[in-house]
Amino acid sequence: MAVSILQFILSFALLTALGATPLALADQGLGQGQGMRASYYVPHIPADMRDVEFYLMTGSPGSEVNDRFGHTAIRVVNRAEGTDVAFNWGKFSFDDPGFLWKFFRGQLDYSMAVRTFQRDVALYNDMNRRVVMDHLNLTSAQKRSLLSKIAWNAEPGRRKFSYQYWYKNCATIPRDFFDEVLGGQLKSRFTAIPTHRVFRDYVRRNLTYSPFIVPLLDVLMNGNIDRPISAWDDMFLPANLRHWLQTLPALDDSGRPLPDTKLLSDQQVLLDNPEVYSARFNDFFVVILPILVGLAMAAVVFVAGVHPATLAYRGLGLATIWWSLLSGILGWTLALNWGFSGHPDGWHNINLLLFWPSDLFFLPAGLELMRRGVAARGVGLIRRYGRIYCVLHVLSLILLCGLTAAKFSQQNVWQVVTWFGLPTAALMAVLWLRGFQLPGVLSHERVAASSQSGNGRVGRQARSEG
Repeated sequence: MAVSILQFILSFALLTALGATPLALADQGLGQGQGMRASYYVPHIPADMRDVEFYLMTGSPGSEVNDRFGHTAIRVVNRAEGTDVAFNWGKFSFDDPGFLWKFFRGQLDYSMAVRTFQRDVALYNDMNRRVVMDHLNLTSAQKRSLLSKIAWNAEPGRRKFSYQYWYKNCATIPRDFFDEVLGGQLKSRFTAIPTHRVFRDYVRRNLTYSPFIVPLLDVLMNGNIDRPISAWDDMFLPANLRHWLQTLPALDDSGRPLPDTKLLSDQQVLLDNPEVYSARFNDFFVVILPILVGLAMAAVVFVAGVHPATLAYRGLGLATIWWSLLSGILGWTLALNWGFSGHPDGWHNINLLLFWPSDLFFLPAGLELMRRGVAARGVGLIRRYGRIYCVLHVLSLILLCGLTAAKFSQQNVWQVVTWFGLPTAALMAVLWLRGFQLPGVLSHERVAASSQSGNGRVGRQARSEG
């Protein structure tokens, strides 16, 4: 169950964060009073495009995890027909049969959402999000082409699409429309521009406000998100789409720049709610806090030489229990993602050198340490090979660092190594030194207890003989 929850969080955090809006399937706020069908609105393409205007709407990140990457919509105003409609590509339904499994397999269908402009702004206002709108300076032929694409997409049978968080989301679909309308100028210009950024930068930046999501995704996502991306790829993020489009001039129908005219102009701040990116607290630290507390208890007692060291072993038990659950569940999730997930960003993850599915086997040893307050006898293989396992775990961590430093893997593991790897190495060292009874050797506490028991028996025997 825990593994399924983690798999769901991985899928949900990314698939919903990048421009997804959970809404009912019907068009929102489009009534018959505006000359539109209540269920599905398909815009009319007039002969004269002078009364039709297009605007790019960019919503800021919200407070919920599914809002953290912002949102993009295209507003279409037809003054002659009196319509004012916003189109976006981030709608899904939790009621979709097999929702969780489709998320995990990467096969979930999203669809175009259609709302009146007023309704769209009201929803953003309800979520306390910032919204900026820019006018798109297009020729009549470009307007016709763009409206034709939107109208084609708005047909009921064409609204659904297979969502992909980096390459097909609420920002990349408008980007691709604009590129086609402008004769391929966007892709040809921006593919050649490096950004010196990677997708992981945005995961860490935008999701840090949502507790525990960044530590989880830092572990579960592989080196695919650490490849340098171009400005074209960078436009997967709504704010970046707007940023790069602001650098473009307006183009005529032959692709030549129009003098003194930008593609985006007349910026309007529709809603000016503050954007929040800072973390509420250090969630990496909170995740490993039980390990640190347990190790600190053990270190203080062992260094001070206090006997019996019951408190030290119970602290070591606390650290072992939490580490076993954390590392084992993450290890199983990494393995299952590789074998069964439909997301390539979850495959062949080098963090498997740090998080082993077999780490769950240490849970009984941790419980024994906690319950008895003495060195664990362990059960099964852990009793016989626990100390060897600890050594192998440290060697595996060293291998992880070595392979990464040697550029064998482009996956950025250093934050994971710092927050999870170092505590793991420290725990393995303490367990190797004091956590397990050596075969055929009693622990210090049992030796002391046996000596006291023996002395008592000798004393009673002497008194009896006397």
